[in-house]
Amino acid sequence: MKRVQSNSAHFLIYECKNTSAACTWAQHFVNAASALDNASPYSTVFDIDDTLIFAKTDRINTDVAKLYKTIPHAVNRVVVTARPTRSKAFSKRQLKLLDDDMPLKMFHMPDHFSRRGEIHLYKSKCRKNVEANSEILLNIGDQWTDVFGTTSVVENAFDLEESGEFAPDKSYVILPQSDRGREILSSSASVKLPSK
Repeated sequence: MKRVQSNSAHFLIYECKNTSAACTWAQHFVNAASALDNASPYSTVFDIDDTLIFAKTDRINTDVAKLYKTIPHAVNRVVVTARPTRSKAFSKRQLKLLDDDMPLKMFHMPDHFSRRGEIHLYKSKCRKNVEANSEILLNIGDQWTDVFGTTSVVENAFDLEESGEFAPDKSYVILPQSDRGREILSSSASVKLPSK
């Protein structure tokens, strides 16, 4: 990745090979950020497949489920999934196994996005919908489209050196905040889990 110089604020992308470490980091981040005084409400955005629940086995991802359950009550939990609209009832049953409290909103992908292969556009539109009513503190998912709309933004990012406080199994990426960056990346921080 190439380095980008910017004097503006930054967003943090956290990619980790270790899901447990990623979720621990995310929990600390959400707790600290939500403790700040802010007039607008906060939200966290979770993916389902291979994030909250492993798609092939229907097993709960215990690390992400723990994060999901321990999000402070003042922070809205939102689910954005590429599952089709017809699977809403199934998704609700699965999420009920995680926690009795359902997410504030749950978005399922309409068929027209699926037919055109526009998962990135669909997920970006969902995040914009969430941002209309709250500030997104955190996006978490196993695909780059779960943390921002397109992978092309990574070309304008730079890695932090892995030294001292940074463990060797983690990758930290900082994106400069800009009109284009804000359009693509809609949160203060994002966690990219390992892809299966």
